[in-house]
Amino acid sequence: MNRLSLLKFNEWNPQLVRELKGRFQLRNIIVAIGLSLLTQLVIFLSTLDKFPLAKDINLGDKYCPSQNQFFNTSQTEYWRIYDKINAAGNLGKYPDLEKQLQELDEIRNAVCPQDLIDFNRWFMDYWANIFIWISVLAIFGLIVLGTYMLINDLATEERRGTLNFIRLSPQSSQSILIGKLLGVPSLLYLGIFLAIPFHLWAGISAQIPPLEIFSFYGLTVASCAFFYSLALLVGVTSSTWLHGLQSWIGSGITLIFLCAANSKPIISEGWDWLNLFSPLCLIRYLIDQTGNHYSNYPFDHANIVQLKWFGLNIGANGISLLALALLNYGFLTYWIWQALKRNYQHPNFPSLSKQQSYLLTLNFTLMNLGFSLSKFEVNNGYYGTIFIGNIFLVLALILALSPQRQTLQDWVRYRVERKKHRWANLAKDLILGEKSPAIVAILINLLIASTIWIVTIFLVVPPSDKGEMLLAVALHCSFMLLCASIAQLMAMMKTPKRTLWAMGTVLGVMILPLLFIAVVFSAKPDYYAVFVVSVISYVSISSAPFSLILTSFMGQVLITILCNIQLTRLLKKAGESEMKALVSS
Repeated sequence: MNRLSLLKFNEWNPQLVRELKGRFQLRNIIVAIGLSLLTQLVIFLSTLDKFPLAKDINLGDKYCPSQNQFFNTSQTEYWRIYDKINAAGNLGKYPDLEKQLQELDEIRNAVCPQDLIDFNRWFMDYWANIFIWISVLAIFGLIVLGTYMLINDLATEERRGTLNFIRLSPQSSQSILIGKLLGVPSLLYLGIFLAIPFHLWAGISAQIPPLEIFSFYGLTVASCAFFYSLALLVGVTSSTWLHGLQSWIGSGITLIFLCAANSKPIISEGWDWLNLFSPLCLIRYLIDQTGNHYSNYPFDHANIVQLKWFGLNIGANGISLLALALLNYGFLTYWIWQALKRNYQHPNFPSLSKQQSYLLTLNFTLMNLGFSLSKFEVNNGYYGTIFIGNIFLVLALILALSPQRQTLQDWVRYRVERKKHRWANLAKDLILGEKSPAIVAILINLLIASTIWIVTIFLVVPPSDKGEMLLAVALHCSFMLLCASIAQLMAMMKTPKRTLWAMGTVLGVMILPLLFIAVVFSAKPDYYAVFVVSVISYVSISSAPFSLILTSFMGQVLITILCNIQLTRLLKKAGESEMKALVSS
């Protein structure tokens, strides 16, 4: 029976069985179990020495609740008398009040009687503290270490040449990738699994309802699915041009991103989206169940209750926040897997089809806009978060949609061979084709995003600000289209590192003007107006003259046209060369 079960499990996912066999060696299992138990013991002992002695608890302490009312009354009276004596400026003027002040001071520092100390309350806080720290270490360990393991495993497979061998196996791409996702961090899963009983015991001892704890586990699983899927995508797409550094870079960026998501307070603007990327955002609601007031310990999630999305107070309760966080993870994980499956099956094809990119842009823009809507005004500049989010989206689309040199050459040759209905087919190819240049697709994605922004501007923005925000939209779209044109032009280079050159050039176009402006114009009165020629042109709309805005826009459009003319010339030349080679052969 056991052998039959193992055979069925092997048939279900051979890749998972391969990963488990390679990692579940006796030495690795002992190390994983030892580290897990040692970490739990250290957390337990590090908080046990804080057990309060009777002499450490005074009348005003929260563990002496029966005397708190008396303490508060004495505290109020103490400061009233102190202010009166201090205002007189003569210490000997009120001897009776001074004696009374001394007696009240003794009361303030008096030790709570041992029989009145609420040790049950102390133990609840003690277990809540353990629950929090296990949660923090588990989240950071799972996400950061798991990300490193997955990216490093794919880089190792690529270096050994076994990744292409796995691609040739009869297994589906989804089965192989799920096997990687479940198998590569399996020892990490074992260590976390051994900590669950202690974590559950700590939460229940702190009077956190088990259902609340399991909802936290569910959000943790969804978070790991997102980060691990992203790690697989990075490992598959970057194995040829980062030379083994991708695992360190990926896990480092993940660590910084998690720290930012846990440290940023809610300020009712687009960056509030970051807070949903940490499962620890639920800690605030779990601690509330213990009867305590959450005080930003150990991260800044106290005002998560103010989180809004499209004006809805999502943070008002833990259920709505959990639902939005799961929706966020599900939406992003779905699109990552679309790119992951395509890239794994066809490494030389774009990671997303153009049709998929249009739907992705629609979803992403609405999600981003929901967090930015509460402060969608020119005066405070918070509306700029929609542009910052779109910058990251367009950079991802450039990577996902831009075909490489050989793919473009194949497409041109196919175009040259077909003579009938050339223009109709050309438009269809540019909008929907797999091998055509990505410029038109990027333009359509920008039009989708800008249409949503323009409708929002006309609906919610005061009439006096509409013109400036429309100019900001136009400048942003022209600049991002310029970046896409440069990236696609760089993809025609003959060097094998053209992807690295393309992204380096695009990042240079974005970053270098900002550095130049900061160095040269920082001391001048029209400092912000100069940003009209940069990637963050929205900050200069209120201060830049219209002539400068128009000049910047026309200049970007002109350079974009020149880049696409050069791209067309190179494609035509490549097509002619291919045809000559075919004819001569």
